[in-house]
Amino acid sequence: MHKHIGKYIQKLRMGAGISQEEMALRINKSKSLVSYIESKGKVNDETLKRIAKVLNVAFETLKVYPYMEFDSQGSDVDALRKRVMDQEREIELFKKVIEGYEKVIKLLESQVK
Repeated sequence: MHKHIGKYIQKLRMGAGISQEEMALRINKSKSLVSYIESKGKVNDETLKRIAKVLNVAFETLKVYPYMEFDSQGSDVDALRKRVMDQEREIELFKKVIEGYEKVIKLLESQVK
């Protein structure tokens, strides 16, 4: 069963002490759109990226949230935040691994020339 991304965004926004009006201003959208996103869970990637930046959450984390599995503590906001932070750390590690591979590839390419 997919989770409702709009409700998750709402929990993060409220946890950060940000009103719908303030969120709308920060993402350069209307308050009614913020309300729509939170109630319907429908949001395009560009707007989701803006929301992620305001909430200081990785875009990728918000993007995959509806498909994540949660244990019995899944409804607890603190447990959700911890899982998000853990996944963001994993994403950063993967980015560093990719950067390392890219450096190795460039080094090998320079040796072939």
